[in-house]
Amino acid sequence: MGVKKKAADITTGYVKTIGKYGTTASFINMYLNTASGVKINGTSKVITADIEASNGIVHVVDEVIDLPTVVTFAIADAATFSTLVAALTDSRIASANLVSTLNGTGPFTVICSN
Repeated sequence: MGVKKKAADITTGYVKTIGKYGTTASFINMYLNTASGVKINGTSKVITADIEASNGIVHVVDEVIDLPTVVTFAIADAATFSTLVAALTDSRIASANLVSTLNGTGPFTVICSN
């Protein structure tokens, strides 16, 4: 079972969900950004927070939270993945269909080094 979190307790970073990907044992992660409210995976914004329910706390979002891809996390967390974001948005690499490939069926591993 997930942990109850009020909006004020949420911090920027990755969190595991209770959802699993396909038939794997791997839990799906989400990237939360609290720079301006709470944004999930770079697209879905919490528009109503902290609705108490009998089984937890509900945060209403403005759009469906899609299953994340490598591209989702790179764009949502551009500071960490700046080199990958540069490659994804570089017109010279566009013909390689990097975005399409990384949005496709994985698994993919992205290693960040400083």
